[in-house]
Amino acid sequence: MATENHCDSPLAPTPVESERPIAPAPPSWAAPALLLSILMLGLDLVALIPLGAWMRDYGIGPVCSAYLVHVLASTALAAWTVSRLPILALDTDEQD
Repeated sequence: MATENHCDSPLAPTPVESERPIAPAPPSWAAPALLLSILMLGLDLVALIPLGAWMRDYGIGPVCSAYLVHVLASTALAAWTVSRLPILALDTDEQD
């Protein structure tokens, strides 16, 4: 039995079109930011080759600190960007 809502209150419930929420579109910067973070992580791996020479020339502390900050920044950018991407549900039991 359907009942009608005769209340004019702004807090009155509104009819729901569907049970499943509509996923928001991913931001336009998500793909370029993910590509940038992957390139930064690749640069971190390539920088491992001359890292020993840099430590010998410039000191262990500054080189390791700069390398750690760069690795953390690129990893944080990758994680943040992936968290902004929509998650595709693999639900095979769809109820229509």
